[in-house]
Amino acid sequence: MIKKTSLFLCFIFSVSCFAQSDSTLSFIAYWKKGDVKYFNISQNKVQHRNDSLTKADYSSYTVRLEVKDSTQEGYLLNWQVENSILSGLNLSKSAEAIAKKYDTLSVLYRTNDAGAFQEIVNWKELRAGLLEMFDALILDDSNKTPKLKEIMEPIKMMFSTQENITNLVFKEIQLVHYPMGLMFQVKDTIFYKEELANPLGGAPIQADAKFYFNVINRNNQRCQFENTLKMDTLDFKKMTMALFEKILSSNVYESDEKREASLKNIKEEMEKLKVDIRDSNVYVYEYNPGWPIKIHTQRKSIVYSGNYTIKKVDELIIEQISKPKPKKEQGLFLGGKKAKKQETKTKKNSKK
Repeated sequence: MIKKTSLFLCFIFSVSCFAQSDSTLSFIAYWKKGDVKYFNISQNKVQHRNDSLTKADYSSYTVRLEVKDSTQEGYLLNWQVENSILSGLNLSKSAEAIAKKYDTLSVLYRTNDAGAFQEIVNWKELRAGLLEMFDALILDDSNKTPKLKEIMEPIKMMFSTQENITNLVFKEIQLVHYPMGLMFQVKDTIFYKEELANPLGGAPIQADAKFYFNVINRNNQRCQFENTLKMDTLDFKKMTMALFEKILSSNVYESDEKREASLKNIKEEMEKLKVDIRDSNVYVYEYNPGWPIKIHTQRKSIVYSGNYTIKKVDELIIEQISKPKPKKEQGLFLGGKKAKKQETKTKKNSKK
């Protein structure tokens, strides 16, 4: 879930210093310097074209999250994860050398005193690493794909801003801190307008959303709540068209006329499409001291055309564990069969 907090939610779910009541629930961090939590994060991506399976990717990795500092102003945390953005690819020796430089990613970020996410501190360092890995991929594949560098340039730009590094690359961090610093009315379902961050930097994408609690246990200070939304189709199409316009730059075509003709065809096809994108997110939290037990997000996307229907389901599960897994699995960005193969190999080795 990549989002900006809506003004309506800021008004309804404002931070409160008052005591909890039966009708409200506040999420305030009670952490201390040196606290360490481990999370297993798994992603599953499945896609069908009509009735045929066209994609089935799975990945899993472990995160170590440490509270590095605690002050009156807020907290400083370190999100450390084994990275395999380039693993599983047939790379040259030079590209493999670059991949080894970034085999572990450490994201240093701040929250306010209630535990609400504020900013990634070392985002420039992370940006430099991401762009270097992108360049390695482009260089390795440039012989197979003419003008690949020009085509990939807008994609690189998407991953070069602080906002997109936060919202696209390390979105799991914001999910972990999603309710922190907020007070919720627990008895009613809240309907509101959500604003999803636009990766191209334009106007946010609108969505109809609702929020509600279905379990609250005051004795062990745990709860379960759900957040669902339906994305605005027109906003999504505008964003997609804007991305095509950036990718299909004049450098990719022999002439401006050919570029404009191609964009016209794409626009006509986009107008014919019917798109339905819905998110369903379930959170299980220990609201005191303020750590997630399990987060399960799911996005279902359906694209209807006259000739085909594409159905895509993206699932992400963040689950707190007592200790990390002994070996890294398929990492932060890429899914695939390799994650399962590595897990199988680990089990076989343990029997020896």
